[in-house]
Amino acid sequence: MDTRYNHFAIPKKEPMKPKYKKYRQWMLIVALALFLWNCSDDDNNAEGDGLSRMFTPGKIDAESRTTSVKLTWQPSLYTGGLDVTYTVQVSRDTLFADASGVEYEEVVDTAGITLTDENIAARRKYFARIKANALDNTAESYWMTSGSFAIQGVQNMLPVYDPERRATSVTLRWKEGTEFNRMEMTPVIGAEENGEAILGDPVEIPLNADDVASGFKVLENLEPRRSYQVEIYQNSSSMGYVAFTTRLQTVYAYTVSPGDDLKAVIDNAGDGEVIGLEPGVYELSGTKFNIDGKTVVLMSTSGNPENTILRTNQFTLMNDNAGLSFSGITFDLGGNLYFLDVASGAGATFKNVKVNNCIIENAATSAFRTDRADLYRIDTIQFSNTRFRNMEGSNYWMLHIEKTEVKLLELDNCTVNNIGRGIIRMTKSLDMAPKVVINHCTFNNFGGNGTNNTLFDGGSNIIDLTIQNSILANMPYEGSTVGTSVLRVNNDAAKVNISNNNFYNLTADGEQFATFPDYSYLTMQNNLEETLDWNASTEDFSLPQDSPLRTLSTEGRALGDVRWTY
Repeated sequence: MDTRYNHFAIPKKEPMKPKYKKYRQWMLIVALALFLWNCSDDDNNAEGDGLSRMFTPGKIDAESRTTSVKLTWQPSLYTGGLDVTYTVQVSRDTLFADASGVEYEEVVDTAGITLTDENIAARRKYFARIKANALDNTAESYWMTSGSFAIQGVQNMLPVYDPERRATSVTLRWKEGTEFNRMEMTPVIGAEENGEAILGDPVEIPLNADDVASGFKVLENLEPRRSYQVEIYQNSSSMGYVAFTTRLQTVYAYTVSPGDDLKAVIDNAGDGEVIGLEPGVYELSGTKFNIDGKTVVLMSTSGNPENTILRTNQFTLMNDNAGLSFSGITFDLGGNLYFLDVASGAGATFKNVKVNNCIIENAATSAFRTDRADLYRIDTIQFSNTRFRNMEGSNYWMLHIEKTEVKLLELDNCTVNNIGRGIIRMTKSLDMAPKVVINHCTFNNFGGNGTNNTLFDGGSNIIDLTIQNSILANMPYEGSTVGTSVLRVNNDAAKVNISNNNFYNLTADGEQFATFPDYSYLTMQNNLEETLDWNASTEDFSLPQDSPLRTLSTEGRALGDVRWTY
């Protein structure tokens, strides 16, 4: 067969010539000799390497606890009844590359050890390696290394309240009735490739009896935009831990005082320029502010709405690209109709509306009304860490977001009390499906004028609604009545999730209980009906220390606005 042009043809094999038989015989002799030599070598080391492997402890398990971690392992093979001991070393280095990195070492005579927060630090990731020590004529075993583990640690520190986290200071708080005498604050100066924090040098902060009794400590002279880790101690025992990151330093384009012309400053400020309000009372109750085609940013320089009070009429969004960001201010409407409004006429596409750490009070009708034209668009309407109170209007909801397409409407860590007709209304037909989130909010004394769906009325729109980690109490508004339905989202394509809340005294007329609808797309879970001692005049919504509501949230924290847990 001609294979010159057929690259896949297999050439015809020639018969093996006799000389290769002698070559194969020599190879077999050499292989046999090597095998016998290796067997002899293994026999000579049977008491060393082979038993060392069998002598090695088995897999290490870790059970983490509040003040300790328990390590257990499978005993070495064939050691039943023998006096075997094990060496345990603990390090933060999984490779144990440097002997100086071993932070704790102990010899034990059982296949387990309990490490306490006196042996290793709580809330730090560690690794252990364990070996069986030499026994009689058997050499010590190889090391067996564990996965990572940590002591959970006692936790008496409270999470940092977001408005108290500033660029160069932070307020740290802890549980009452616990003794401490010092803190250690450590800056985070970088990160390893695996995400582990690289820590700087810790700074010790003494705590005296007055500090401990007050329940808080203000730390100052911090670096802006820097992460810190703080641990609180009683002598050498860790009693709590918290981490936080300071804010960016605010750069004010304008700083105004109560005697300055705030309206002129707002009118002349550029898009997004920050206007700082010094503490004081701004008497501008007859002034309406127009926000025309730009984002207006108002911030109190103190970060405290209790000492920066703006007595005003209302703010009106006008034309495309109008938006606002307000922080740390009390807006006292003094009986004027609205806090926020939109201009009448043609619709517009606005920028975001964000209000954080503010108090909005005494509006006669509504906090935000948008039903002035055919259609408005806003990406985000967000109220966080904000109090709404004393809005007795009978015609409009607190957030009357009609004729408006919104991607996200969010109430987060807000307190809402003494509100007349209802909370949120979005009943006009929408071409988009907004997401509405009510999270960690406290509602008290709300709903009136015989209205149904006083918490949320979405009409027949497709809405993704979540109400979680909140407390709803005392409906209807004192002296008024409501219908029997708490909310409406009447569309099979909608999603409604109501979880981890507490409902107290939600009635139609003081006797008949209000209800949630029986939608197939509504999920209700982990909700309670815990009795509260609140009424229409309650202003302090702190939860008792032993209340089950302090641990019911999805994060294991208290329900409602977190400000009431401090």
